[in-house]
Amino acid sequence: MGYIFILFAVWIYALFIRRKGYILAAIAFAWMAYLGGTASPFGTFDYIDYQVIYNRTAMGIDTRTEWLYTSLSKIAINRGLYYNQFRIILIVCIFILLYIAVVRLTKKPIYVAAFFMIVPFFQEVTQVRSFAAYTIVLLGISFLDTLSIKKIVFYYMINFLAMGFHTSAGIFLILPLVQYAIEKNGIDKSIRFSIWVSVLLASCMYLLSKGTFVVNLISRFVEMIAGSTVATTFSTLMSVSRGSKSYFLIIYVAYLVLALLISVKGKDALIYVKYLGLYAGFIITFALTPILLISTQFNRLQRYGFELAMIILVVMWSKARIADAKLRLVIVCLVTTVLACAFYGVFTNGDTFRTSIPYLMHWIGYTN
Repeated sequence: MGYIFILFAVWIYALFIRRKGYILAAIAFAWMAYLGGTASPFGTFDYIDYQVIYNRTAMGIDTRTEWLYTSLSKIAINRGLYYNQFRIILIVCIFILLYIAVVRLTKKPIYVAAFFMIVPFFQEVTQVRSFAAYTIVLLGISFLDTLSIKKIVFYYMINFLAMGFHTSAGIFLILPLVQYAIEKNGIDKSIRFSIWVSVLLASCMYLLSKGTFVVNLISRFVEMIAGSTVATTFSTLMSVSRGSKSYFLIIYVAYLVLALLISVKGKDALIYVKYLGLYAGFIITFALTPILLISTQFNRLQRYGFELAMIILVVMWSKARIADAKLRLVIVCLVTTVLACAFYGVFTNGDTFRTSIPYLMHWIGYTN
């Protein structure tokens, strides 16, 4: 019941009190850290997989996880920690970094907490490594308010740490370049360009998802470059959730609505210039939405793009008139509902993940 109580408290505060809500947001993030860190191993999706990886690391077996996650696991193992203890510490640290990043990027973290508790909390604490990676990227973005050499180098150092948890964070190495393009061309033109890129990419991805010969050919090249293990992983990934057109269309339309809101209201550079890194990250994830046509396993990027969009809109609400803020709030609530249904297993992840949500809320199996 704790999750429901805090969820209602956060939303009531956000909707009717309309203050910054630093303390309540901190409580919400702390509660989410507790829920995710102490989730039951018997009903939580991916928990056992992570536990097996941890135990294999303890036995000195190569687990193919990224270097920083592996190093932290080894430190915990050397300290005599079990996986459930390591998980609690890791997820608490992630939420601390997330809260710091959110507070640096917006003056109203209560809104971010409100949306995060609905989407994408449950999947993020399930896919822990990508959650850590993208949180670190978000922290890096909070330091990239200007494109000075010093800040770009610092951002890349942070991004390197993010890639130590999940390799996919490497896509955000191009973020300073995209941010530079936004500064030169404006947010509106940049988003329109990303739409054209996504349409072109969608055509390519659809053909790739249908072509077994093409997938096998690429697998051969991957094997030559990176070895048979990586090639097998690539082939397996390409074979999962092929032809997920319905899922892709729902996510894509939701992103178009968010992009429209951001594009229309994002022209005032005097107000929003400090947050161009958020726009850049959103544009990158939006342009890459068509990779869902290959596999819904890539939806972690789209979840992250949604988080960036939420922070952008929170920044806008803090600058907008009450009437405009309420209108955007209604629209984004509808989009949030659609994304919640999509991300939480209507079209992907299957029954196993859906049944794990009560365990993550601690309605069922609240002790380890």
